[in-house]
Amino acid sequence: MKKLFTFVLSLFILMVPAYVYAEGEENQENTDPNQNQQVDPQNNESEVIDNTLSEIKVTGGTLTPAFNKTTYKYTITDINPDTFNIDYTQSSPNKTLVVKNPSNLTLENIANSANKTGTITVTYTDKENNQHTNTYEITVDYEVPKKSTYLTDLSVTGYQFDKKFNKDTSAYSFEIPNEVDTITIKATAEDANAKITYDGNESETVKIQKVGEESHIKVVVTVGTDTRTYYLNVTRALPKDETEENEEENALIEDTIGSDDSDEPKTKQEKEIEERVAATPDINP
Repeated sequence: MKKLFTFVLSLFILMVPAYVYAEGEENQENTDPNQNQQVDPQNNESEVIDNTLSEIKVTGGTLTPAFNKTTYKYTITDINPDTFNIDYTQSSPNKTLVVKNPSNLTLENIANSANKTGTITVTYTDKENNQHTNTYEITVDYEVPKKSTYLTDLSVTGYQFDKKFNKDTSAYSFEIPNEVDTITIKATAEDANAKITYDGNESETVKIQKVGEESHIKVVVTVGTDTRTYYLNVTRALPKDETEENEEENALIEDTIGSDDSDEPKTKQEKEIEERVAATPDINP
């Protein structure tokens, strides 16, 4: 009996610590402060502010140094003006990201700006409406060719001007026979990018319609928004028979005016000429 009592007592002593440990674990789980709480991902998510570019891509030039989103000053060398272009990619697609000046990053605009430097400004507006700005500076090693609206040569095939061509002289005169009603103008621009028009058209062949008086042909040189005009004053001769008739009439006028023999009978034509001469106002003082 004593042995049985001793066995039961020993078993009880062994079971008490295990029960106490299990009860403690249960109590610890029930007192966990996070138990039965929902995590609001919007409240706990921190806002990532990224006001950088992920790429600046240059065509027709070499970007130095190589692009790094945290490097903000670059130079472009070895420029080919015919293919030059700058493109970029923003790091964040967030709609609050604003990139300024990319439309102005043409080679001519940058080269003509202060210090030959263009900028890309990246502005991120956060949830509290605070703005975070980064500016990338891009300098070009390039000189823009000077624009010129001058001609280096101007001529009309088969005819000579009244004066030698000079790019600073804007007007020239010459004559063509009556049977010629078109002329071919040859003009060479000083600027390779210039556009030349001849009396409003690109064709070098111009029709001369007026007869016996000057036709004023405009040769216009255009570079960008700048223009310069050269004038060709062309006189197309009268038909031959009309020219001879005018010469005969002029001779009769001279003979009539210069004749002192008033007793000699005058022909009807001479009388008509005298009447026209008399009716002409004297413009001499």
